Amino acid sequence: MERLGSILLLAARWIVLLMIPLSLSLWGGTRPWTSELIAWVLLLATLLYLLSVVLPGGNRLPKGKLPVALMLILVPGWITVLNPYSCWTSGGFALHQIPYPTFLPSGSIDPARSLPVMMLTTGMLGALLVCHDLAASRTWRMRFWLMLCLTGTGMVLLGITQRLTGAQAIYWNLSEYHGGFFFSVFRYHANAGAFINLVFPITAGLAARAILKKDSMGSVLWVTSFLMMVAASFVNVSRAAEAVTLLLLLMTTGCIVRMFSGRSLVSSLSWIAALLIILALFAASFGLKKNFGRWKQGFPTSSLAGGSFFHRDRGLTYQSVLFHLLPRTGFWGSGPGTFEPAFAAVVKEDALPVKGRWDLAHNDYLQTLSEWGVIPFLSFLALITGALWQGFRLWRLPRGSSVRLLGICGAISLLGVLLHALVDFPLQIASIQLNVAVICGLLLGTPRSSPEKDEEGNPKPRESQRALEGGKRI
Repeated sequence: MERLGSILLLAARWIVLLMIPLSLSLWGGTRPWTSELIAWVLLLATLLYLLSVVLPGGNRLPKGKLPVALMLILVPGWITVLNPYSCWTSGGFALHQIPYPTFLPSGSIDPARSLPVMMLTTGMLGALLVCHDLAASRTWRMRFWLMLCLTGTGMVLLGITQRLTGAQAIYWNLSEYHGGFFFSVFRYHANAGAFINLVFPITAGLAARAILKKDSMGSVLWVTSFLMMVAASFVNVSRAAEAVTLLLLLMTTGCIVRMFSGRSLVSSLSWIAALLIILALFAASFGLKKNFGRWKQGFPTSSLAGGSFFHRDRGLTYQSVLFHLLPRTGFWGSGPGTFEPAFAAVVKEDALPVKGRWDLAHNDYLQTLSEWGVIPFLSFLALITGALWQGFRLWRLPRGSSVRLLGICGAISLLGVLLHALVDFPLQIASIQLNVAVICGLLLGTPRSSPEKDEEGNPKPRESQRALEGGKRI
């Protein structure tokens, strides 16, 4: 039975590892059938992991705040799915049937929409648990770190190749024209930019690790990958993503240069300036004409001047969610994945001047709060910010370079997603969700002081014990 538990745990780890590139190749999980496929595979990995826990001699679930946060997300979410409202009519949702503010558990206004979202969320949180478990093993931690960076490199190469060949659709599918807003596997370039900002800091960390270990092949590979990722961000044409890229680039470069030279960020400005020049030349080689055309419209914050932003579509949507939708969805929300029908009903009932179809709020914080309610929203936020904080704590440890680099670069990656979620919807995309879950699990599970585990999950012996046993691992 103990052997069976180890086999199930190993299978769960490999499934999550292989799902990183698979979720991206399936159009980033942006299509309903791809999202459902990703959900089923991750649910399988979660089931295998839980079985390995309950079997005799198997692993144990993590203790502390992590299981509490997961339960505060899953329990209210599944209650809303299993306790739905029957409020769909031919004319849409009746406004009075959208839950009003209440502290009593409520149900989803559309269980058909909520069920797939809950399945995907359960699988994602299961993947986070698997990564939290394996993060104590240096071997598995490095496997996932490498897979994240390799997947990001492949995604960027595809996008750059599309730009150079003038592709009209993803995978050069002539029967499916996507216009000028797709990049790589993403139909919306802002999501591609958010993904690049998620992976380029950890790729920079891997490049720095290869240089520190004097790995010439790894140095060339990962430095080139890092340069391509940042260059691709400036070819991607999403101004918000590029603004986040600049901020993350300064932070990442400053931390890595400080690690190499022991100097502060201010004293390392010459290194940073040289890197920016190289990146500019690298990005220019892929063509920046279309990008400059976008920036002629002004900086992303220019529309805030004089309050003009709040009279445009995006600003009107934010106002409508804040002052019209949230008071009606209440403490428990309208149900996972139900933003579109709930918002449409409010716009119609209150005659709001919002035009077009809004299936997403273009602000993950507002959308999550309206769909999931207060408790799951705070729990989601606590998970990501907790992992971010843990990354900064790992950076402060006087330990090996790999742990410190993974900590600080992982924290910078999560910071980029949190910033981008203010103006778009990266956390509604399945492939980005999986990468965030993996990074959160790695950061939360990497030990700060306790002994690490070997590939099989057993504690590694100390140096004195190895010497006594002739170097034999236990």
